[in-house]
Amino acid sequence: MKSEYDVIVVGARVAGSTLAYEMAQEGFEVLLLDENLFPSDTLCIPNLYGNSLAMLKEMGVLDRLLESGSPLYSRARLNIDGAEIEGVIPGGAEASSCLCVRRLILDRTLLDHAKAQAGVTVLEGFKVMGLVRENGTVAGVVGQNLDGRAVSFTAHMVVGADGRRSRVREMAGCARKASQPSNGAFCVAYVSGYAEEGEPRSEFYQRRDRTAAVYPAGGGRHVIGVTYPLESSSWSPRFSAHAETAFRAFISEEFGDTALPRRLAKAVFEDRIRGLHGFENFWYQGMGKGWALVGDAMTFKDPRLGQGIHDALYGSRLLAAILADYDPKIWGPNGELIGRVYQSAMEKKLMSRFRQACRIAGGRAFFPEKTAVYRLLGADPEATATLLGTYNYMNDPADVEREIDRLLSSANRIP
Repeated sequence: MKSEYDVIVVGARVAGSTLAYEMAQEGFEVLLLDENLFPSDTLCIPNLYGNSLAMLKEMGVLDRLLESGSPLYSRARLNIDGAEIEGVIPGGAEASSCLCVRRLILDRTLLDHAKAQAGVTVLEGFKVMGLVRENGTVAGVVGQNLDGRAVSFTAHMVVGADGRRSRVREMAGCARKASQPSNGAFCVAYVSGYAEEGEPRSEFYQRRDRTAAVYPAGGGRHVIGVTYPLESSSWSPRFSAHAETAFRAFISEEFGDTALPRRLAKAVFEDRIRGLHGFENFWYQGMGKGWALVGDAMTFKDPRLGQGIHDALYGSRLLAAILADYDPKIWGPNGELIGRVYQSAMEKKLMSRFRQACRIAGGRAFFPEKTAVYRLLGADPEATATLLGTYNYMNDPADVEREIDRLLSSANRIP
């Protein structure tokens, strides 16, 4: 096995495998590392909107994901403190399509696709322990194989695609640009036998700072995610004591005024319930001398927004396209200059969603008039389409604000 590459990518899930594939398409030699052995699961609601499916189709993996048996769907139903909103995600047949595929399948598919490319070497079970530096520029990694042997590799660029607790980010000394702590818990379960009503659709329920979301995952399964505040909450010890019992009780007690408890009653919980207790919305500098970040290593947002997979795909493809414009020999010494291009493009595309997540984390998304506002949105087809269009990035949160202003102005003019 060779020891020198153009790019070393640390982390082989969505962001890392996508980046390895894209860099190989540009003719670069890539070493893709991960400390896990695949297939490997992770905490996530793996729902993909049309913009993500379009990128996966361009990469040549969408057909394989469709073979998982998960249904394509285009409808969404929201119940926000009793206000009902339902409709088709806008954009036409392809843009409105959604697909929920387990991370075990999604990650394995993307990794296999990257591995099949000429120029990509994959090493699973490899733990990165440190970064190699030359004259202040990152020039490789030092790590440990499964057998315990220490090994080092060099490259013109080391990319951290190793998640929200990124070791590459920590070792590179990346600057944090923005953050907003969230004192919330996020739990995810897969169930079979959930009583689906009508055609497949996504469902989102909210009662102030408690939420539940349901997505059709194929094979008679659904994935359900719930969130609740850690402060002044009895739910944390209940989930710790017995997760399934607490999960069912949470749905019954917090959403008893909906059909959700009845539809979950006969469902069977599969696998273990995964949870995240407390997290931080953050945004880091994306590139420096010899290093870069993609996916959750660079920016992490409240899971309720459901945009993490899209942002990982987008960021990885963007980084590959930017690096391809330069000779690899100048990536390291000019990383800060090239990084400005990457940072600017990422912020232009994704920052509005990050700010939205920070508003939710800071409690600024909850106000007494919220139910009335959502009733106005749900009663207006144009406003409903604008809101649902934020899911697949057809619209921006600012577009929803403009719709709210329009509806409130019209309401105030009624004598």
